[in-house]
Amino acid sequence: MKTSIGKLDGVMQNLFETLPSLTGPAYTQCVVHNYELLLCGGYQNNECYSYHTLKKQYKRICSYPKTFILREHCVIKLASKNKNEIILLSFGGSINCTLMMRYVSVWNDEKKKEEIAIEDIKQINSNKWVPFTDNNNNPINIEEKQGDYAEARAIVGGSNNTLLFITYPPHGIDVFDLASFQRVYRDNLPTGWIRFHCFLSRTGNGLTITNKKHEMLLFCGNEGLSMEYDEDNKTFQFNKLPVAATIKPYHRYGCVYVDEFIFFFGGADYWNVLKTMHVFSMQEMQWIKFDNFFFSPVCNCIAVLNEYNATIHLIGGQDGNGNELSGHMKLNVKDLKGQCAGAYEIRREIQAMKKEMNKLGQELQIKKLKKVEFFFFATFMEERLIKIKK
Repeated sequence: MKTSIGKLDGVMQNLFETLPSLTGPAYTQCVVHNYELLLCGGYQNNECYSYHTLKKQYKRICSYPKTFILREHCVIKLASKNKNEIILLSFGGSINCTLMMRYVSVWNDEKKKEEIAIEDIKQINSNKWVPFTDNNNNPINIEEKQGDYAEARAIVGGSNNTLLFITYPPHGIDVFDLASFQRVYRDNLPTGWIRFHCFLSRTGNGLTITNKKHEMLLFCGNEGLSMEYDEDNKTFQFNKLPVAATIKPYHRYGCVYVDEFIFFFGGADYWNVLKTMHVFSMQEMQWIKFDNFFFSPVCNCIAVLNEYNATIHLIGGQDGNGNELSGHMKLNVKDLKGQCAGAYEIRREIQAMKKEMNKLGQELQIKKLKKVEFFFFATFMEERLIKIKK
């Protein structure tokens, strides 16, 4: 059963725009490409769609092979030498193979399609899932054995954007070189069990790659981790990040990183589903929470930032009763950051006031202590004088 996504409450309601409801699977994988959101399959649903953010319409792309049963898979975007296309990779979950798609926008008009087809004969194989192959057309499977990358999260990065960083339960991390088609790193994260986690690239979001080092962020339950990968030495450096007590028991949240803010939408543990938004500031190294951000609880929603860092899209998910959500909403990043900046400013003022009050309290305590000391000293001296007079 699908229902619309929960309404927003309070001041935050004015920051959102409701968009046409989701077409296709609720638990989908989403990739951003120009003005399109590419929705690639989901739980027991093999259909793929494109949502055009300007036209505000959905259009079908294709479907996964009928023999595939999708569950907890991962889809990422790669650049292509062909300017008219991008490459999508799909792997993990219940499928023990890696698929690729040469995606050409389904929103191109017929004349444009003809020009593209004439320019590049490869477009014959566009917009369909086919086995991922190397330069010699040999099939490549990123996953060593079925189930390794169930619930995996992946990021493309590196100095040439040819490194695929993959995190997966229970606490694994791999680096796959897409240029050499080889795994170049495998190890365990310094965390407990991770699943349905948040894995984001910090490099490229206001930070540039320096000395071939790529920085990433991971959050899951009570785990917060900043990690930096050194391409030359093929090593990671890990640093723990603080996690707010109010989000520690939870995962299954939608998450987005933009301009040193990380936004966490909803979330769930094994019994409860949240209707809050948590925000972590990398600059402040502090959390804030917006209660009743949603009118009703939401988890497993897709949160994606458009390529121009102007809007966040929240798509699908589940409510507190396990029903699939079909809603689609757009959030203005500038307005949201303004709300967060105001909240952090208020917190700083409160902390300054507390510090001042503590300082004042200490001064009062010192004065009180001095009065007590003077009283005892005066009493002592008075007793000494009485004894002397006697």
